[in-house]
Amino acid sequence: MKVNLLIDNPGDVRSGYVNIDPLAPENDPDGRLKGDVGNLDHAVDGGEAEEILALEVLDYFPGHQADDILANWLSKLAHGGRLTISVVDVKEVARAVCSNNLSIDDINELLHGKQEKPWQFRKSAYTLSQLVEVLSNQGYKVLARRVQNYRALVTVERP
Repeated sequence: MKVNLLIDNPGDVRSGYVNIDPLAPENDPDGRLKGDVGNLDHAVDGGEAEEILALEVLDYFPGHQADDILANWLSKLAHGGRLTISVVDVKEVARAVCSNNLSIDDINELLHGKQEKPWQFRKSAYTLSQLVEVLSNQGYKVLARRVQNYRALVTVERP
């Protein structure tokens, strides 16, 4: 059975998706599945996902874990399945800083997270070009790439 997965920060819920949130309560009234978003083995078998949306998740993990996390997510895709990732694009934030278009509070939140709770700390930074390079070097076809509101968004397809 093919499934769609949403791993999102701050725990959005979308119809038609298995919504995974490590902070969801047991028997979540919104139907979110509590589980590790960096390792989807608990949610789906390899080659079973038609689509995975990983929205503002990757940059909350330390950079040295990114390759393993991406490999896990990609391994869950069916042939022809799609992975969409969004992260804060540090290059776009730097441009805004140089243009004096962001307040210091906005800069800090974009680069470091809200920091109001222990899980709201960003631990790594990416650019659109870095993300595209990593995913395309692993043999995935890049279908879309853009920057919007200081966030890089990349969609790839498994061959």
